[in-house]
Amino acid sequence: MLVWFEVNGYTVLLDSDVAPGKVKSERSSYGEVILSDRLFQSLRRINPNVPSIAIKEAIRKLNSIPGDTPQTKNSNFRNFLLNGMSISYQLGKYKLYNELKLVDYSNIQKNDWLVIQNFTVFEGKVRYSPEIVIFINGLPLGIIDLIETSSNAIPLKRNCGKIKFCNYKLPTIFSYVQILVISNGNQARVGNPYLNCEQFIPWHSICREEKLINGVTELEVLIQDFFDKRSFFKSMKDFIEFTQIQVDTLPKECICRL
Repeated sequence: MLVWFEVNGYTVLLDSDVAPGKVKSERSSYGEVILSDRLFQSLRRINPNVPSIAIKEAIRKLNSIPGDTPQTKNSNFRNFLLNGMSISYQLGKYKLYNELKLVDYSNIQKNDWLVIQNFTVFEGKVRYSPEIVIFINGLPLGIIDLIETSSNAIPLKRNCGKIKFCNYKLPTIFSYVQILVISNGNQARVGNPYLNCEQFIPWHSICREEKLINGVTELEVLIQDFFDKRSFFKSMKDFIEFTQIQVDTLPKECICRL
């Protein structure tokens, strides 16, 4: 699976290599879900005219997203992600303001693209290690969660409780995640952490059927197409409007628009 992301131009790491306490650690504790150093460097690169003091203030705000529930925080974070942030900070006796972008949508190569396998999160006594976490500029925007099943069909309803449990018990990481993929290693369904199970859908691209005929799994097709850098940003912008979506208006499939 990591090879498929490498083909798409992502950096791939194992959590065991970058976990807290390791020489190349990306965070200081298992409770942290934002990779702050990557985020700082990315924001400096994307916002070259914004001073470091403003970038540090933005990171502080991102670590404490406003909202009473994880879903509200997720919605507020998504607004920052799509529209940028307005940052105020004190410089001497002056209060200054800057507009800051979290992602460069016009030049995708300015962004930091990373996947970490088995990224482990502890919140309270709950431990969560999804198969893959996708980080853009140090922000955990996507998760691929593999489920164990002996059946050819993905038991979404059976695993819905697991998703809701994770949302409730792990509010920090799910305040940021925009894309959640559930797979049994072959079939794959894509949605958002706050959608109902019935709203998770297959990913259909223009050449999907040809790929499947040639023995490529749904999961590989999804990673190749959905997590293509251009497709992923398109998906974040258009795929899920979870504050308005209704089961009866959900499309039967999502068409990959490259």
